Amino acid sequence: MDIKELYINIDKYMNEEVTICGWIRNHRKQKDFGFIDFSDGTYFKHLQVVYDNSLENFEEITKYHIGSAIKVTG
Repeated sequence: MDIKELYINIDKYMNEEVTICGWIRNHRKQKDFGFIDFSDGTYFKHLQVVYDNSLENFEEITKYHIGSAIKVTG
């Protein structure tokens, strides 16, 4: 799936689990959570990915840099 499809059909995917691949445009890390501005190049709007320390790989995610390619499921 791409971000353009997600934005165009937002009602269809509401409360559904989706997987997207793309690049980190910005990454704001906090002590217990973080925000990733995510883009795959298909749409002018970015997607905000929010993560918290309940994830088993939280520490690894906090080390991701701008420009890193990632796959997100949520």
